[in-house]
Amino acid sequence: MTTIEKLIYDMTHLTVDQMLELVKKSGNTENRRFKATGPKGSVEGTILDVYLGLFQFDGEDGFVLAKDFGFANDITWELI
Repeated sequence: MTTIEKLIYDMTHLTVDQMLELVKKSGNTENRRFKATGPKGSVEGTILDVYLGLFQFDGEDGFVLAKDFGFANDITWELI
């Protein structure tokens, strides 16, 4: 794997904490879209509040907390 391929892989296979930090540093913290991929498929959603860690998955009512996914090491997160 070349250096650029590794960089692209690392940017598209983040942990939930890495994704939130990247959004905070970008300054674009409103209505950020993401895609979560796990062993059984993927789902897209919106980051409602990056500082509180609130997510809403597409087609679902309510929200979930990012800390609920902190120890799920088989899920990768990608900003879209």
